[in-house]
Amino acid sequence: MRVNDEVGPGREVSIVVRSATAGLVVERPMYFNYDGRWTGGSDALGAPFPAKQWYFAEGTTIAGFDQYVTVLNPSSSTANLSFHYMVEGEGRRESQGRVGGNSRATFKTRDQVGDGKNVSLLLESDQSIVAERPIYFDYQGLSGNHWTGGHDVVGTNYPSRTWYFAEGTTRAGFEEWLCLQNPNPADVTIKAVFQLGAGQGGPVEKTYTVPANQRLTRSVNAEIGTDKDCSVFLSSTSEFIAERPMYFRYRDRWDGGHDVLGAMSPATRWFFAEGFTGEGFDEWLCLQNPSPVSVVQRQPFLSSPSKVIVADQSVDATITYYPATGKPIVKHVTLAPDSRSTVDVNLEAGSGLEISAEVTSDRPVIVERPMYFDYKGWTGGHDVVGF
Repeated sequence: MRVNDEVGPGREVSIVVRSATAGLVVERPMYFNYDGRWTGGSDALGAPFPAKQWYFAEGTTIAGFDQYVTVLNPSSSTANLSFHYMVEGEGRRESQGRVGGNSRATFKTRDQVGDGKNVSLLLESDQSIVAERPIYFDYQGLSGNHWTGGHDVVGTNYPSRTWYFAEGTTRAGFEEWLCLQNPNPADVTIKAVFQLGAGQGGPVEKTYTVPANQRLTRSVNAEIGTDKDCSVFLSSTSEFIAERPMYFRYRDRWDGGHDVLGAMSPATRWFFAEGFTGEGFDEWLCLQNPSPVSVVQRQPFLSSPSKVIVADQSVDATITYYPATGKPIVKHVTLAPDSRSTVDVNLEAGSGLEISAEVTSDRPVIVERPMYFDYKGWTGGHDVVGF
C-alpha cells in the first residue's frame, strides 16, 4: 500500500493499523530525497502497542546529521513529554514537549540539545504514545567517504541486560558502530562478543564501561579489524540499551546507512513483512546462532579416565518466503555454533518478487533482514530485526 496515494501529498502522518484477526505483522519502508540533498531510504517494524516510555541509544547533532523525534499520540488527551537526553562525555540534558490528542508531532534534537552532541534518549510521557527517531545525514566517514542517506528506528520500552545483533560487517566500504546507553545512576560494564562469519576466526571479546547517565560509542571496524562479517552479543549485570548504526557504499555503487535496536533475546520464530527481489534491490537475511559448542568434562571414577563430550550446538533453520502471488517457497539452512550466517534472498527465493518471510529454527536464534537498493535513482539501504 502506497501511503502517498492513501492520504495525499505534502502531509506528515502517523499510522495506526488494526486487524480483525490475530497474527498481523506490519512494516513501513520509506524512500526520500531529504531537503533536495540526501537520498536514501529507511524502514521500521511497527510498535505493537503505545507506551509511556521509549529509549533510543543512538543519536547525534554533529555536523552533517539532522535528527528528529516523531511522536504519535493515539489518545484523545494531550500528551506531556519529558526528553531525558544522555550526552556522551557530559551527562543528562532535559527538554519538554507536548503532542495534542489523536495527532503527531515532530521535535528536532538540535533545537533541544544544541550542536555537536552524541546523545541517547529516554522519552517519557503522561499518556501512552509511540516514538520513532529518524536521522538524515551527509556522513564523511572515517576515510572521507561522503555517504548520504537516512535511517530510523522505533524505540524500545525498557532496557535489558542482553542485546543481540545478527547483522554486521567491516568489509570494504562499510563502517559499523555500537551505541551503548546507560540510564542508570552508576557506571555499567558491558561485555561484547563478536561472532564472525564462516572461516573468519573464532569469537572476539571486548569489555566496555559506560558512565552513569551517558552514552558510549565504539567502532566495530577498530575492534575486530577489516573484512569481517559479524554478529554481536552484548551482556551486563546491569540494564542498558544498544543500537548498531552502519554506513556503507554497497558493492561500490549504492551509498547510505541503516540502524537497528538489538533483540533482547533469541527466539525460534521470526517474521518480516517487507521484502523485494526486483530490479535495483538486493535482499539478505542474517542469522545469528549465539549457542557456543558445549564441552562437558566427566570426572574420573576410580581408575576410569576422564571423558570429554563435545555437544553440537548447531541450528537447523527453515525459511519460508510468502510471495504476493503463488505458493510459499521453503528453504533450509544449518547454522554453526557461535557464529553468523548470511542468506542471499534474491538467489534463494528468486528475482522479481514481493515477499514476506518467516524463519523458524530448532534452537533460539536472532534474524535481521538488510536490503540495499537503487530506487528511482535514490540509493541506500535499510534493515530491521524480525518480529
